Amino acid sequence: MAKKNIINKSCENCGCLNKNLCKKQQIGDREVLFYGCSKNYGGFSTSFTLDGKCNGSCGGWEATPEEKAKNKGMAKEIGAKIKERIERWEHIRIHGCSDPSWEDGSNMNLVRNHVLYEKSQCQALLLPEDYPVEYFLETPPEVNNKYMARGKEIRERSQKSLEAYKANSDYQFILQAVNRLTKQQNEQTHASAFLRYVSGLEDSIQNDSLVEMRRHKNPDRYISGFRECREKIEKILVEPAQENVLPMGQLSLFDLYGLT
Repeated sequence: MAKKNIINKSCENCGCLNKNLCKKQQIGDREVLFYGCSKNYGGFSTSFTLDGKCNGSCGGWEATPEEKAKNKGMAKEIGAKIKERIERWEHIRIHGCSDPSWEDGSNMNLVRNHVLYEKSQCQALLLPEDYPVEYFLETPPEVNNKYMARGKEIRERSQKSLEAYKANSDYQFILQAVNRLTKQQNEQTHASAFLRYVSGLEDSIQNDSLVEMRRHKNPDRYISGFRECREKIEKILVEPAQENVLPMGQLSLFDLYGLT
């Protein structure tokens, strides 16, 4: 029954519903019923069919007191989720995370929203006396979305990565060889893309873009790519250009100009 409450949150099984307050209304070619609701804006539920069926609900859905009493066993599971999310928020605050696109602050606020959601689940599914102890833990505060943990460390490591890239012999080879490649060869070897890894890091350092700088905490990943790129370029540059072989004997204009 508890699982049904989580999956089927409709006005039909909501504890906020007041069937003593009822009004009938014509919508298009059909008649529907609306019942009183203590949570929904306007004081009424979503529409019911005349036979008492409803497929919708507002965001304030709650189980009935009888169902909440049956859901007592869910308290431990919800409490564990609250605890895990609070610990996750604290971990990001101190150590940061590895999100390649978003700052730590954005991730912390996202986790905070998860904490609020789990606490709202307690309110929606459990009787107050059955709330887990984790429900009463302080909700983490909202932080600046741009907050980044370990900023000094990220700056130092990205600078070392940039120095390692520029000193790498494979990177230097790509830098010298890229202008000898055709457009097709460049795309085939991804030469310009690998060079942009380095120029992009330079821009990130100049602009103090910590999220982008954090992507380079492990320079070995990119240095390995430089090696693979160089091998592809070397293979292309040593391959002799293919020439058309003219047939023996008297030549026609078709043979001379490659016409068919």
